Amino acid sequence: MTTEHTVTEQRVARVPGSRLRVPRSRGALSGALLALLGIWGAIVPFVGPYFDFAFTPDNAWTWTSARGWLDVLPGCVALVAGLVILTSANRVVAGTAAWFGVAAGGWFVVGPQLAAFAGIGSIGIPTQTGSGMIALEWLAYFYALGAVIVFFSATALGRLSVHGVADLRAAERYEATRVDAGRVEAQPSVPTATATVPPAAAVPPAAAAPVAEPPREAPGSVGPTAPGSVGPTEGEQARASARERDGGAHRRFLHAHGNRASDPVSATDDRPPR
Repeated sequence: MTTEHTVTEQRVARVPGSRLRVPRSRGALSGALLALLGIWGAIVPFVGPYFDFAFTPDNAWTWTSARGWLDVLPGCVALVAGLVILTSANRVVAGTAAWFGVAAGGWFVVGPQLAAFAGIGSIGIPTQTGSGMIALEWLAYFYALGAVIVFFSATALGRLSVHGVADLRAAERYEATRVDAGRVEAQPSVPTATATVPPAAAVPPAAAAPVAEPPREAPGSVGPTAPGSVGPTEGEQARASARERDGGAHRRFLHAHGNRASDPVSATDDRPPR
């Protein structure tokens, strides 16, 4: 056992389900061809009369029991099998679809010979007269079509049975994606705060632009009162007026007595007699 094989086995053991994962490109070509062949086998009995390439009855889009069992049924099975092989990344699912494709191809080959014994009706006879065209109709409708479907189904089945390095890498990518998705789901969601803006109150037209009052001049103050300031009360105004009157009388008293003190005659004359 080589070292590379040992390392590969260790990687397989480390990745759960790695033996079941396959890259989708593994059966892409076989699946696409199976789907196309299935469409051909299911629809050719109904469109063949347009090209004078059909079995009796040679009327387009005419349904018979034999056409349903020998053409439509295996054609639909091959179509579904091809689509599953084309899209599936699971080895078991794709392998099962490949086996259904083998069965559909085999039924295309043996169905016309068993139609009489199974009691599903007669497939009819080719509308062509030449031996070469008659053989071509049998091959295109049943025998060659079934053999090609079996070939591509078996090819897909063989490719799906091999466990290679590409399968291991696909399983590792799938496992990494699954782990990352689990971590994202495990993280608690943080609610985002949404600011709710209340609707603006309707402002009447009269109150939209208030008229500014003229500045009031407080008694005893210099200059007008600033807008928004609180003016003096009535008691403060009265005290200010009283202080102003007292200050004026005091100044007049000082002025009168000061003149007399500076004049000695007036001061002597004003003295009362003894």
